[in-house]
Amino acid sequence: MLIRRDVVAAVFTKYYATLGCVHQDVFFVDMFKTSIDPKTHDQIGTDYSFCDRAAACGFDTWLAPWVQTTHRGEYTFRSSLLDLAEGA
Repeated sequence: MLIRRDVVAAVFTKYYATLGCVHQDVFFVDMFKTSIDPKTHDQIGTDYSFCDRAAACGFDTWLAPWVQTTHRGEYTFRSSLLDLAEGA
């Protein structure tokens, strides 16, 4: 994942009040906090939530389809968009 500094700065500026917290006199910001879709009420994952916030700040999200990804959380997902396209 590559994120330009100006994107992080814009998301921070717009959302610090809802993404930030103070713990032991230190201010923390969770730029990848999950969110809830206002239409479906489904939970939106951390990476998609960040992209939605960046889009609300006027930025685009780009995808490198040749990259193989792994997402680790409660479950591990491995995927390649090229593999998915070949199977279509």
